[in-house]
Amino acid sequence: MRDGFRRVLCSGVAMAGLMVAPGLAQAASSGQVAAIKPYLAGLISMGDDHCVAQASNACQPDNSMSDAFGEPGMMQGYVINVTWAQLQPTNSASFNPAPIDQALSTLEKYNAEYPATPMRALLRVAAGSVAPTWVKELAGGPVSIHLRSNGTLVTVGRFWTGTYQTAWRTLQGMLAARYDANPLIAEVSNTSCSHQSAEPYVNPPDSTSIVNLFAAGYSNQADQACLTGSIHDYDAWTTTPIDFDTTRFENLSETTQNGQLKGVYGPTSMPITRSIMQQFRAALGPRAILSNHTLNDPVPQGDKQVYQEIQQMGKPVEYQTAAPGVPLSTGGATGKLVNWAGMVSVGIQNQGSAIEVWPSKVTRAGKPIQDGWNKINCAANIAANECAGQSQSNLESWAKSLIAAAP
Repeated sequence: MRDGFRRVLCSGVAMAGLMVAPGLAQAASSGQVAAIKPYLAGLISMGDDHCVAQASNACQPDNSMSDAFGEPGMMQGYVINVTWAQLQPTNSASFNPAPIDQALSTLEKYNAEYPATPMRALLRVAAGSVAPTWVKELAGGPVSIHLRSNGTLVTVGRFWTGTYQTAWRTLQGMLAARYDANPLIAEVSNTSCSHQSAEPYVNPPDSTSIVNLFAAGYSNQADQACLTGSIHDYDAWTTTPIDFDTTRFENLSETTQNGQLKGVYGPTSMPITRSIMQQFRAALGPRAILSNHTLNDPVPQGDKQVYQEIQQMGKPVEYQTAAPGVPLSTGGATGKLVNWAGMVSVGIQNQGSAIEVWPSKVTRAGKPIQDGWNKINCAANIAANECAGQSQSNLESWAKSLIAAAP
């Protein structure tokens, strides 16, 4: 796996698996030209994103990188997960970078221990239910919605309003001032407008949530404007590539049945998404990384048009896999991802050179919720195949193929 890796000196550590496209060493941003950081290439551990499914904004992501330390050398990148509430707990002037600094310290420790296979990070800041209370109070107060992942009732801020978006851009300015020049922060996820997860396009499908959003002033036009405006939310980051998860735009509407308002989910729209993708690339040039978080084999039906557009627009492209779930005795799994090798092949065929993979987790008395990339120590009553993760030879082979596909 180490053969063919391009190594650059980064914070005193030889960095492996970092690729930058020939001719794309310069990026245009707001009329200025700045050298951009090398792209991540290979496999990226998704880290701990459990806070996005929580009702409490006091949730603390785990950035101990225990999966990478448990199987060193298998990953080329790592996602640092933090929440907006952690970073700005009290007001717009407050700024607590400690959660990110601590994660970077852990990453530096990993790289010092395993200098032949070091990693860099993708920074992901979650908002939605884990935005600070003062943010949720902006522009009229919090809105109650249900998470589509688990039905949990949460409160979110009015993310479509200018007041909210100004607060978000202020945070990005603070983050960029501290970390844009840090070579360990390879990329930043665009999580603007997100309220269901850390993925901007995802809306609630249930009637109650939709009615509550419209009552608070939400509209499809405002959501679209938020997504389009998010392209410039990261203008303060001038050297760091931005990863923008993309799927079909999810329209919401209201109707009346038996005298009661009812929220309606859908239809989805590809033309709106296509326009935003095109504007993203036009504005950020080579810093604009197109992404999708449902990578599978075959491509999910609902995202086929997104993948076609990605094919046409070309690299740089990254993916996150569908949830792998737990293996079944029948050969399938409780999640959507079953064929890992096929998934990697689909990613490469669709311009990808980096794939974010789920880590295995031990919960519920030792039973893994996701059978991800890494092996784990399960309770004695759990089948061994549910704890095995993916083989070292497969991980090395997939990483090598992705690195070879880098722009």
